[in-house]
Amino acid sequence: MLARANKKVLMDAIGRYGVSNERLDEVSDYYRYNRSAGEVWKHSPPTTTATVRDGRVTGFDITDPGNGYLVPTSVSVVGFSDIDVEAKIEFSDDFRTNGRIVSITVR
Repeated sequence: MLARANKKVLMDAIGRYGVSNERLDEVSDYYRYNRSAGEVWKHSPPTTTATVRDGRVTGFDITDPGNGYLVPTSVSVVGFSDIDVEAKIEFSDDFRTNGRIVSITVR
């Protein structure tokens, strides 16, 4: 009964934004995981290639933006431990592109 009461409160809050019970269930089922069994949130890591000019990283080519990130992933480049970069993510309604990396900028 508590689970039903909690879901009612949640639906009352998000229903006004056009989120249906069916969509909530779909999203919940997609992202559900069992941490105690060693599972993690469903995601795929991005793949990028760093551009190096004159011994410095000057940019990145995102070959696969990955998905499933809530915050930008950390970025590291082998051999360049002092690099300072900013990754940005984008959200969408499509599970395959939700939380994908859209840019990586050297600061």
